Amino acid sequence: MLHVDVVTVRRWKSGSTAVPILCVKHLELLDADNVLRCPGVWQGTRVEGSRLVIPYGTDMAFDYAEVDRLSQYRRLYHLHALQTDLVEKLMMERDFYRENCHRQAKFGLMLNKLFG
Repeated sequence: MLHVDVVTVRRWKSGSTAVPILCVKHLELLDADNVLRCPGVWQGTRVEGSRLVIPYGTDMAFDYAEVDRLSQYRRLYHLHALQTDLVEKLMMERDFYRENCHRQAKFGLMLNKLFG
């Protein structure tokens, strides 16, 4: 069930190798009728079919497909932040060039009146 060989289990039993926390939590889930018992925010989390249900007043649930897409969500969040920064930078540059164009146009009109 944990996809480990017999030698690894013997090392865990003898104490020569520490049991990975992921394996401990998996076994706790099996023992606890799909309810996770651990301190902190994951306390009381349960599995219903392919959904992970986290109790926060109203239950929040995540499908496995959503968990599978977390890397894409993180990438999109990062791209959104980069795009926001780029838009702010472009707006600042636009305002700078607009101000300089107006200043140069006024200077050009002044020169045109003096020498024109």
